[in-house]
Amino acid sequence: MKKRSAFVDNATLGVFRLFSGRLGKRLRESQYDENKEQWEAPASGFIEHQSRLTQISYGKAGPLARKLFFRGRPLSAAENACEVIAVHNALLALGQPEDFPELLKSFSEGGICFNGIFGTSPKAVERFLLGRGLRLHSLKAGQIDEASLNELAEECRCFIFTAFNRGQNPFHMVHTMCVTKEKDGFTVHNDNGSRRAKSLSEAILSYQGGAGHAICVIGIL
Repeated sequence: MKKRSAFVDNATLGVFRLFSGRLGKRLRESQYDENKEQWEAPASGFIEHQSRLTQISYGKAGPLARKLFFRGRPLSAAENACEVIAVHNALLALGQPEDFPELLKSFSEGGICFNGIFGTSPKAVERFLLGRGLRLHSLKAGQIDEASLNELAEECRCFIFTAFNRGQNPFHMVHTMCVTKEKDGFTVHNDNGSRRAKSLSEAILSYQGGAGHAICVIGIL
């Protein structure tokens, strides 16, 4: 695996933390009410196809932001809710399921990044999981390699990772996914469907056929 500098990874995580905030109360409540009406849980319980969530709202974006970041598309959970989806899938795997509109509302109250244009801060994901009484073991930039991931796999029950879609290029945006441990391997959820892997290192390091680049991994004990 090519050795990369941790600077871009840490700077990106810093931007997430800097722009992490909350939506206004009126918008939070109205989006929650609309999402409760629109939400239909998938048969498996796991959310595997984020692109189908076009009727679910999370945040706001003006015309310029939609043009710059979403090719003019309206902002919806299909564009920006991957971190919340990862939390939803992880809680389901851990036997602590929570209604998806409830989770969106929780992160709208703290953790949504730049009104949702940049999704949700990974740090807010950590805070949320800790608030649920879960113990975590996290890997950050410079710590993520095959050996560390396979050691984490032995220690933890479930995982959430955030990765650049291409190399270390923030302009290709990031995606956050949940990885569950199965009897015969690992499953990556919401990777344009689900994807199977023999090891945690394969699950994470082979994202986008190896073209992606993980910037943080949360292991849930």
